[in-house]
Order: sequence, then C-alpha cells, then structure tokens
Amino acid sequence: MIKSIVITGASSGLGKELAKIALKNKCKVVNVANEKCDLKGVVNILCDLTDEKQIDKAANEIIKKYSKFDVLVNNAGVASEQTQNAIKYKEIERVMRVNAFAPIYLTSKLLDLIKANEADIVNVGSTVILGGYSEMSVYGASKWANRGVSIHQRLELINTKCRVVHFNPSAMATDIWDRVNGTKAEDLRKQKWADPANIAAFLWDIINLPKSLEVVEVNVKIKKN
Repeated sequence: MIKSIVITGASSGLGKELAKIALKNKCKVVNVANEKCDLKGVVNILCDLTDEKQIDKAANEIIKKYSKFDVLVNNAGVASEQTQNAIKYKEIERVMRVNAFAPIYLTSKLLDLIKANEADIVNVGSTVILGGYSEMSVYGASKWANRGVSIHQRLELINTKCRVVHFNPSAMATDIWDRVNGTKAEDLRKQKWADPANIAAFLWDIINLPKSLEVVEVNVKIKKN
C-alpha cells in the first residue's frame, strides 16, 4: 500500500475523490493546485499551473518538505469547447498550459526524486482521444499531447522500478464543465455521467498493484446499456 501521494488538482473532482480514498488508507496527500483541498489532513501547495515560476516553487517545496512520495498523479485539467472557426489563441494556450505543459514540466522537475523514490507517475488523460468530439479539438489535442508524454516517459524509465500509467477516464460528473458552459455536476449525474468516486477507486487499485505489474494504459468508458 502506498504511503504518500502527490496529486495535482486534488481540490475537486477526480483528484479530490482520490485524495479521500488515500486519506482513508492512512496515506499522506499533497495537493498541488490553485485552490485548497478542504479535506482534513491534506497538505496544500497553492500553485497556478499555467505559471512556470509557480511550478518551480511548488516543485522545490515538494523536494524540500515532502520528498518521500510513492506516486505523482498529474490530474489537474481544464475543459474547453469551441467550433473550428471560433478558436482563440489564448484559449489554446490556456488549455495546453494546464493539460500538457504543467504535467510535463512538473514531472521533469521532480524526475530525479521520482527515480530515487522508485515512485510511479500517473498521467490522467481522457477517452476523448478514442474518437473525438465536436467542438473539442483544443481539449482533445491537449490530451493527445498528454498521452504522448506518457509513452516517452515510460521509455526513459524502462530500466527503473518506476511505472508510468496513462489513465483515460470517460466523462465524469464533476464541475469541470461549469467554467466552460455552466453545466453543473448535478446535471451531469442526471445524464448518467461517470461518478468520479468510482473512477478514483479504480485508479487507487491500479496504483497499489504489486510493482511487478504495470498497467500501461487504461480506458474507462461509460457502459450505456
């Protein structure tokens, strides 16, 4: 059983549900996000994941104070939707900074420590890469980038005990879309979108598998019938 976990974006959604499970299992949780996680016992490192210097600062704090971790979960993400003729450059930059740049850069800053700890990396992607959706080319591109990083990280760490898991959950009933189009988690639950608590429980099982087993990539889809 893992004893310490670093999660980006554990203040809400999947990250918060994963933090709940970790705490119940007496696992130390460090949340790296622009908002605090309100769960008792979570260590919060406030960080704007679009900002290079703030990521540097967060990584240095982890190295100095919370260096003994077993897993880094790059979970933080933002959603986006635009028609092809209405895509704004700033929106591309915003989405890529959080969904692609941040996990690449934070992992790079912590990689020596990850190797020393024989820790694992989880990159949370999305099933958007399996087929795509209308008006989600920017979001989809960021998740394809995320997947590519997982492949290359795995190759670089192949001769270590570190594992790289690329985890693609289906659409979940969280508030990620509230900032995009005003859709609340409660509305998504009515539409039978996936419960993030169930997705988090599955991810927890994966990261606690024996080190002799490696889940390279997993796609979690909603069964409609």
